Amino acid sequence: MLQVKVFSATKAEEREQLGSQIAEWMRANKCCIHAIEFRQSSDSGFHCLSATVFHAASTMPPAIWYDGKCYESVEVYSATMQRHRDAMGDRITPLHETRDRAIVMQSSDAEYHCLTIVVLRGGAK
Repeated sequence: MLQVKVFSATKAEEREQLGSQIAEWMRANKCCIHAIEFRQSSDSGFHCLSATVFHAASTMPPAIWYDGKCYESVEVYSATMQRHRDAMGDRITPLHETRDRAIVMQSSDAEYHCLTIVVLRGGAK
């Protein structure tokens, strides 16, 4: 039986820590993520990123299933200021073309545009 866990954050620094929080939670709970959904939205003051995790206990090493492929870890990069968005590419470790997956989300409020890139690492070879 699958269970559901939701992670969310509204501030840039908190959004970037979601990947680490998910990884720590996976290790602590010895679970396999069977599906993970990311959503981002904005209002007049905040940009909210949420990760909804569908998981089950597992005796296997922690894993993340996304779009039919198994990954080992998740990283989150997020920025609202133009100069920070421009520098995001420099902060992301290069992607392996067949083993990694990038999910790009964008949302806006009246003043800022928020760009978030979720990177799933270590898909099956």
